[in-house]
Amino acid sequence: MAIRLFYNNSDFDKATLTASSQAQYLPATNVQNSFRTRVWQTLNTNLYETLTIDMGKPVSVDACVVFYTNLEELTSPLDGPITLSGNSINSFVTSPAAPFTATLQQGTITDSTSPQQYYSTDFGVSPGSPTYRYWQIKFKKQRAGETITIGRIFLGQTYDLAALPMYNGVQINLVDNSNKFKGVGLNTYVEVLPQYKEVVLALQPMANADIANLDTILYQIGQSKSIFLQIDQVAPYTEILYVKVGTTHTKKTTIVSPTNVYWGVQLSFEEQL
Repeated sequence: MAIRLFYNNSDFDKATLTASSQAQYLPATNVQNSFRTRVWQTLNTNLYETLTIDMGKPVSVDACVVFYTNLEELTSPLDGPITLSGNSINSFVTSPAAPFTATLQQGTITDSTSPQQYYSTDFGVSPGSPTYRYWQIKFKKQRAGETITIGRIFLGQTYDLAALPMYNGVQINLVDNSNKFKGVGLNTYVEVLPQYKEVVLALQPMANADIANLDTILYQIGQSKSIFLQIDQVAPYTEILYVKVGTTHTKKTTIVSPTNVYWGVQLSFEEQL
């Protein structure tokens, strides 16, 4: 178990992208934008679609997330599996095959505004972070006449927090952003706006060195950058959430010994729609 931050996507966001097809006003570069609803849309001519990524240099990658997509593996008839391949040269033919290939696993975005899916794979821990300049995401559609949309892609580095949540240390609030007011006759009127999740994590005590590492990561992220968050790699908290770090990042001493100081940490995250 580990709280995992998918925090560094900077190399992907600067990469050169080449799509097998793209709609005129919904290009593949939209997946480098932090707004998940600004999508890449394929055309309805190819059975297989690819997105080839040139990082400009070899980059070690811990994980891949393909987020906010209408691609469906678990429906009938099925879309095909979505794969990620890496190579030191810009070649992704069948033979010779690329030296690295992984299949992404499907997950469902549970926010109330979207039935969309996401796909993810993590290889930072096992078998270890592959390092290549060129990468390719590939998937098969149900039929050539179908169009697929993808809102955001992560292809970068992750960080596992050194501490686990405390007992009862995971709190997920559903925040309703709607405006409610009283009109003439005291009837209640509601301007319906999207709901989003707020995740609050209270962590077990962390040593000074671990706090320093976490502070470095949070400094890189700030409050303006959207990242992916996974509370755990086993049920029931396996969902990967698209979030920003909230304003709440508190730490206080919990244990002080002659050799070390341990800190209690609370983090908050706000889901991005």
